[in-house]
Amino acid sequence: MKSSGNSKITALYFTKENQKLYSCDLAKNVFLWELPSKGIKSHFSPKKQAYVCYLCLSKFKSKRKKHHCKRCGQIVCPNCSQNRLILPNLHYFIPVRICDQCSRILK
Repeated sequence: MKSSGNSKITALYFTKENQKLYSCDLAKNVFLWELPSKGIKSHFSPKKQAYVCYLCLSKFKSKRKKHHCKRCGQIVCPNCSQNRLILPNLHYFIPVRICDQCSRILK
């Protein structure tokens, strides 16, 4: 995660009572982000509701990991999410896990 001046963020603090997020970067800049009162809607599917991988339909067992694709938000197994990519439009400035389907779309 980087701030507006391309300086890496070093600290985050969230206040639940007034929905504000504070961030601080290496250049000692402090930013205040006011969040909507209704909260932020996530594009991620709930992990608890996933019983099979979105792509290969293999069942999730107790020891099989579930991963969110950081691009589409779907829940996939480790075999279907071996790719990592920087997604600056979604504010991921380091490589993050994406599913095989999103990887094919972005290539």
